[in-house]
Amino acid sequence: MNIRSIATLMAKRPRMVILVFTLVTILVGLQAQNLYMETDFSRYLSEDDPNLQLWEKINEEFNLGSTIIILVNQTKAAYKINRPEVLKEMDEVYRVLYEAPITKGRESGIASITSLSNYIRNENSKAPPVELGGGNGVDDIPNNADEISKYMSRDVIYNLKGLLYTNDFNYAVMVIQIKDNVDYDKVLDDVENAINQRGVKHARMTITGTIAMQKANQKQSMQSFVLVLPVALIFTSIVLFYFHRTFKGILIAFLPIAFALILTFGTLGAVLPELTIISVAIIALLMGLGVDYSIYPVSYTHLRAHETVLDLVC
Repeated sequence: MNIRSIATLMAKRPRMVILVFTLVTILVGLQAQNLYMETDFSRYLSEDDPNLQLWEKINEEFNLGSTIIILVNQTKAAYKINRPEVLKEMDEVYRVLYEAPITKGRESGIASITSLSNYIRNENSKAPPVELGGGNGVDDIPNNADEISKYMSRDVIYNLKGLLYTNDFNYAVMVIQIKDNVDYDKVLDDVENAINQRGVKHARMTITGTIAMQKANQKQSMQSFVLVLPVALIFTSIVLFYFHRTFKGILIAFLPIAFALILTFGTLGAVLPELTIISVAIIALLMGLGVDYSIYPVSYTHLRAHETVLDLVC
């Protein structure tokens, strides 16, 4: 069967062609549910990129991995980060996220947590007396603010100034290292729950870090992705209606575009489900190019209608 025969068959049975093409489009479009937004910018680079190779080597040597950072901001709070009220809340988050899963034999996906409260606990757990470089022999945050000040004056904690806390004691960070090949969303949810369900909440904690930034970037990208389609539809409809003055023309123009969008994202979902920020432009491109070609069937419809009117008049 040559191309002419196929074209003749399609012309004689347009309803059957539309029905078959619609079924195929629906089956392919179901694969679009596999799509997800890739927010790791290193994935945008080729494998032989020198910057990416250097980063992978550093990450392999030092096991940097992905991080979640809890920022403790006490600039306008009643207590500074060197107060027991704040340190106890930081320690509570540490216990819930790191120590409790180990005790219960549950995998948390967290490799380590580094914070000022950890170092204070370690110093306080040393054998007494405090005056001779020891602690109270208790693995906990001390209630005495003076003892905390003595611990923070020791080199092991004093040298962390500028790394885990600031000179004015207004800011501190808890650095959470995430293991490879874990569900980052679940770990992020666990961190949020640990922060929200802690005690009195003297500490003002905010989540940031690579994982949180990637999650926010993914959310923003998907919002933009969803927003572009209706905006493009509205403005394209206005232009089509302005020139053709009929809603039928708009419907005819958008039908092939709808099929093209469904087929495009369905194919991507089956072959390459990783979308990027640039993928948002696919909608605008298909809308722009699709409308150009859709004008032909719209014009043909108007021409047939005009011929029908002439036949009636004549």
